[in-house]
Amino acid sequence: MNGDYVASAVKKADPDVPVIMLTGFGAMMEFSGEQPDLVDLIVSKSFTMDELTEALSKVGAAHP
Repeated sequence: MNGDYVASAVKKADPDVPVIMLTGFGAMMEFSGEQPDLVDLIVSKSFTMDELTEALSKVGAAHP
């Protein structure tokens, strides 16, 4: 199962649940401006706990 499928299933079940995609292609996706429609935020692998905490804070603040 790929990330797009998971994002689609999550948003179908509850559109208000934030989806963070953790990917090794994050830097390339950000550079090209590509982000799947159903993904709220992309975090590039490899990431630190601080980066993950920041990402969780961002989507938490945007989706109370």
